[in-house]
Amino acid sequence: MARFLSRIALRKRQIAGYVAIWLWACASQALGAQRPASISAAYSLDDVVSLVRGNVSTDRILTLVRQDCVSFALDSAAETRLKAARADSVLVAELRSVCVRRPSATGAIDSVRPAVSPKTSTMRAKLQVETTLEAESTGDTKVSPDGKWFLTIDSSLNTVIWDATTKQSLLRLRTTDSSRARGGSHSAFSPNSRLVATLGSVIRVWAIPSGELIRSIDHGTGDLQSVAFSPDGNLLATGGQEGSARIWNVATGTLVRTIRHYEPPKELPRSDVSSVAFSPDGNILATVGWDGNARLWNVASGSLLRVMPVGVIGYCGAFSADGRLFATSGDTNNANTTAPKRDSRPSKIRLWEVETGRLVRTLEGHADAVHFVSFSPDGTLLVSSGDDDTVRLWAAADGDLLDTVLMPATSGLKYGNVGVAFFPDGKSVLTASGAVKVWSIVH
Repeated sequence: MARFLSRIALRKRQIAGYVAIWLWACASQALGAQRPASISAAYSLDDVVSLVRGNVSTDRILTLVRQDCVSFALDSAAETRLKAARADSVLVAELRSVCVRRPSATGAIDSVRPAVSPKTSTMRAKLQVETTLEAESTGDTKVSPDGKWFLTIDSSLNTVIWDATTKQSLLRLRTTDSSRARGGSHSAFSPNSRLVATLGSVIRVWAIPSGELIRSIDHGTGDLQSVAFSPDGNLLATGGQEGSARIWNVATGTLVRTIRHYEPPKELPRSDVSSVAFSPDGNILATVGWDGNARLWNVASGSLLRVMPVGVIGYCGAFSADGRLFATSGDTNNANTTAPKRDSRPSKIRLWEVETGRLVRTLEGHADAVHFVSFSPDGTLLVSSGDDDTVRLWAAADGDLLDTVLMPATSGLKYGNVGVAFFPDGKSVLTASGAVKVWSIVH
């Protein structure tokens, strides 16, 4: 009986939703009749507010406005109205990249301009396998800044150091930890390529290529999910499951500062800071978390600079080499449960302007959560990988998808098991998913 009543209640909610959409359609027809015919296709702020109040989904609203443009600029007054109507932060952010049509005094279209630069790139590039190494690997992979070494994670979740020239493994760093079972950047080369930091029950710093353990840092309770060196090599940032990032002194192992990314609700079992990254000048630390936001912080003071919405859950972030852009990725599924529900909804990569926090561009194509993203050294390309078992190559200037390579997981870990990284020359990409592969970028 309870199940029957539950089904009736669900049906009532569905009918109420259909009625709301029908009422909005009737209202929008009336609004359209009052607007000049020359801009009848463009959505006014009133139209968008009506869609939000009519419980039309964010994805549907964005589909409509991207197709027909809007007739208003997203200024502070427009943002206030949208937020008052309970528009979510993703919708507000995405509206900044929608084309705008405005009428002139005569009623004709005075201008049609995109909020971001139009697509002008004619770049063509493909990924072509250069070398395949039959090694058990999964997840995180990095290339040293000098290009001499790269690292992978083996099936026992230890860090393996490789010679980039001979493609032979040199060291196996014993850093087994169960926290590596899902995504995350669990290792990092220092800027001078002489050290590697790894995460486990403690933070370990190793000398390369000797493999000598230089320092162990006790980070307290909770698993760590991400690690990054500052550009000068003096600091180390880590992100963990307690909703905080920490900055450490590499030479002494002492804690310099704790940055509270967010205060998670008590009912949520996970509160990961899944990604940390320093800006190329070392002045900004970026954190990406399971609260669905990326935050930029002043390293010297610890003060918050900007907040950028990345989706329901944020997984990773990366700065461009010139520090002007910050790329984020996230999962559209609410995985803040002990058993994440996987419905394979498309996941988006967003490019943000660091100076203003403005959304510059959205890259769409991945069919599931994106765990790794990386800019090429010259900033023209971006490579990503996700739970849809693909590696994708993008043109950073216009967001064009240049190539897609299927990388089915063979190493046994369920999530986030395709690592990607550019080599310093920008001509090759390293991937790790079962086998380790080096790909040439063919233009």
